[in-house]
Amino acid sequence: MLAYHVTALDVARVEESIRNAEPTLTKLWARTFADRRLPYKDPHIVSVSANGAASGCGRVPFNLNNAFYCRLDHTIYYDAIFLAALRRVVADQTGRPADQVPVATLAHEWGHAVQANLANLEGISRLVEQDADCYAGVGLREISHAPDPEGELAVMEGFYRLASDRLDHDGSQWSLALHFADSGAHGNLFDRLIAFKDGYRKGVAACQAQDRWRSLLDKVAPN
Repeated sequence: MLAYHVTALDVARVEESIRNAEPTLTKLWARTFADRRLPYKDPHIVSVSANGAASGCGRVPFNLNNAFYCRLDHTIYYDAIFLAALRRVVADQTGRPADQVPVATLAHEWGHAVQANLANLEGISRLVEQDADCYAGVGLREISHAPDPEGELAVMEGFYRLASDRLDHDGSQWSLALHFADSGAHGNLFDRLIAFKDGYRKGVAACQAQDRWRSLLDKVAPN
């Protein structure tokens, strides 16, 4: 069990990275939809670390310990304290700052908002989640313009190795239980990494919903 102390500065760092990433993701997906002559609506973004929040999907506790997209109110909710702990875990494991971690988490949930705009989010499945991972790769590359993309991908591999593991809050400490889950809605590590890297390296056309893109495009701009 690994324990991490999360400071107010750690949390502020996450909040700043989310604020900085939001305009870029807005422009990315507005442009992507506009290029295909499709309607698009940005998701709302809500931090729930302080007091929790009411949502279309029910009451969100202040200790959400995650981030999620609620389709009913088209909103992404995130726990900045949790993301700060996760960033520190990945930073220690990879030896890099790992500022990509909260941004990639936001980009993944934004991917679900993209799916909702395409009206193809019909229940959680591995393909839906891996498609969101692909969109996360697209989003992170747009945000970072990293001079060392392979180094950034190494950080993200560390993130995906830990993303589905449990972070438990105990006072001012966070503990990480390593169990490397290989099943569940998000799919296994290999599938998730492939999806993310495809989006990061190749863009939207590499994502699994590309057939959906073509289908919708054919409806609004038939050949």
